Amino acid sequence: MRDLEAEQLLVRVQQNDQGAMMAFYDRYFGMVAGFCRKILTGSNASVADEAIQDTFWYVWKHADKFDGSKAALTTWLYIISRSRCLDVLRHEKTVEDVTEELPETERGADDEPLVTEVLGRLEQTRLNDAIQSLPPPQQDVIRKIYLLGYTAKEVAESQNISLGTIKTRLRLALDKLRRLMEEEVGADES
Repeated sequence: MRDLEAEQLLVRVQQNDQGAMMAFYDRYFGMVAGFCRKILTGSNASVADEAIQDTFWYVWKHADKFDGSKAALTTWLYIISRSRCLDVLRHEKTVEDVTEELPETERGADDEPLVTEVLGRLEQTRLNDAIQSLPPPQQDVIRKIYLLGYTAKEVAESQNISLGTIKTRLRLALDKLRRLMEEEVGADES
């Protein structure tokens, strides 16, 4: 699903509109920060902060490279974020350790942008389809915690729901997503 409002912000960013960049930053900071911090788990906070900053700097300098007909805006941001995380790790000379922990499908892909984009789009499509199959309250929790970077406590407070309810929704959603993704992988292998 295209986010036309965000894409319009990017058009304004291409025109060096700092206000549009700040609005874009505010809108996607939680998602990018959560993603970078998850990839860079085990690194110190400044390493993740550097990757986050580099991601938004790239958007500021290269907003014109986004093509909504090729990928969703969030997919584009995830690809940029992943690339920036790997760049930071290379700079820290620890990328070999992290690469060994990556799934086989991701190894070496960052050297081939097309492969990275295709894998990212495929994984994002599968994940989006799986998320869409969840009941709306579970979809909401998954998006807020994993895509926007909120804590379970923040989600509970914002919705005036008990923390236990949010954690239950999250657990049920993750269990169902895990099953759906395993079924998808099993279907691909047969």
